[in-house]
Amino acid sequence: MNSSAAKIPGKGRFLAGCFTLLLFSAVHMIPMFADIFTEPSKPAEVEAKRAMTAVVVAIGPFHSNWAKLNQLLSVSYSALLFFVVALNLVALPAIIAHGRLRALATVNVIFVGILLSTSVIYQFPPPGVFALIAEVFFIAAMVRATRSHG
Repeated sequence: MNSSAAKIPGKGRFLAGCFTLLLFSAVHMIPMFADIFTEPSKPAEVEAKRAMTAVVVAIGPFHSNWAKLNQLLSVSYSALLFFVVALNLVALPAIIAHGRLRALATVNVIFVGILLSTSVIYQFPPPGVFALIAEVFFIAAMVRATRSHG
């Protein structure tokens, strides 16, 4: 079976959505690595990092600080995006073979919709832009796959 993007309606758009999430993950991870290897230079950033480091967070028997918690959450967000892309790509051949691209695209529409909603709620445009682009691709894949598989 030839499963090129041209032969499977919606596959190219689905892959474009996956690529957008992969790019989103990489761009989101860059500041986290920069923070590990560099020190802030602007006085406000230095003071903010000191303040975040000074706030102790006790999670049961574990103790950390706001700065490390912020890094953990940010890196986890990037890892989650990467994992979703990897899972999509690993599942894609079986999904296509069973005519279920519409279902997988729908799940991605919901997931990315949640990312987009949180970006809007917290008024943070950069992830919102990536999420919006991915959302458009996944909706297009879902619509296109719907036409072909009813």
